[in-house]
Amino acid sequence: MLTIRTADHIRTKGNLRGLHSCRTATGFPKMHLDARRLSQQEAALITRILRRAWIEQLWSLHQLLCRQLRRA
Repeated sequence: MLTIRTADHIRTKGNLRGLHSCRTATGFPKMHLDARRLSQQEAALITRILRRAWIEQLWSLHQLLCRQLRRA
């Protein structure tokens, strides 16, 4: 069993700069920053998915061309 005796065991015991998830951590609500960060992460995820699909399409085209060159 884990026992926490003091606040020194808790990583977020103090005010952390850049921690936007809790209103009491900074004293000012920064929900708009969280929303912006979340939308940026979603855009980055979509970009990664599209790039991966593009690379897979190029790879399948490359394999097709290699098969055609072997037959010729």
